[in-house]
Amino acid sequence: MTEYLKEIMADPYNKYCVDCHTREATHASIRTGTFICESCAQLHRATYGMTVAYIKELFGEQWDDFQLAAVSHEFGGNKQFFDLLKEYDH
Repeated sequence: MTEYLKEIMADPYNKYCVDCHTREATHASIRTGTFICESCAQLHRATYGMTVAYIKELFGEQWDDFQLAAVSHEFGGNKQFFDLLKEYDH
C-alpha cells in the first residue's frame, strides 16, 4: 500500500494541498478523494468532525481498498477535483 500511495503522490497535482495550495500534502480527504496538508486537515476535522471530513494520514495509518480507490488516479486526486470545479465554473 505504501508504494501505491507513493505512486499517487508522485503526481504533481497531489504533491500540494488542494485547499491552501502552499504546503505539501500529508493527509487525504477520503470523502473528496483529495490531498491536503496537516493544517488544513486539522481545520477540516475541527469544522466538520471526523464522520464528515473522513481525513487520513498518508503514511501513518493503515489503508483499506475503499480508501485507496477513493484517492486513486481513476476516481480521485487533486487534478480530478480541480477539473470538476472548472466544469462548474468554481
